[in-house]
Amino acid sequence: MNEKFAKILRIIFYLLVILVLLIAIPIVNNIINKKLGLPFHIGVANFIVVFLFGFIPVLIVYIFWLIFKRKLNILKFYKILIISLLIIVSMGLNYKASSNIIGYQLMTSYLEEVNDQRIKETGNGISLQEENMLKKEMSQNKEFQKIITGYSFNMSFAPSIFTIILMLFLFKKSKNIKSEEKKHG
Repeated sequence: MNEKFAKILRIIFYLLVILVLLIAIPIVNNIINKKLGLPFHIGVANFIVVFLFGFIPVLIVYIFWLIFKRKLNILKFYKILIISLLIIVSMGLNYKASSNIIGYQLMTSYLEEVNDQRIKETGNGISLQEENMLKKEMSQNKEFQKIITGYSFNMSFAPSIFTIILMLFLFKKSKNIKSEEKKHG
């Protein structure tokens, strides 16, 4: 009974550490951005979305790994290859999610600014046709793309590192589970 209770406490502790990190990392990132003079701030919710976008596929592969690792009899080389591919895919997914979030936020800010300016000048906001034209122009603007790329790397870096650490921890745990089964079986 004590061993099961200790396992439950460890799991709760790990979940609390993950929760604290998911909240603390974007706050620290925003402080760094402010010190560097960068105007864009990452919300905790956006950070969690980017993290989950990269981590859920890793979790799916990990569950697949646990179910089929005995049947597949995977060599250590292939395990390293799978982990490496997961790292690359996870980082790509984190970047894509952050790029979409940042692009949306920057585009929305730009359109609101243009709309507010138009209201001050004419009393009417921009039309849907004008909005679509502005969106098209901005999405083709090289400078706008550079800004999105720069902020996306900044926003996706911490979730990618966090995902990699959790992934390595999970695969290390599966190795420990296997060695424990050999001891008892």
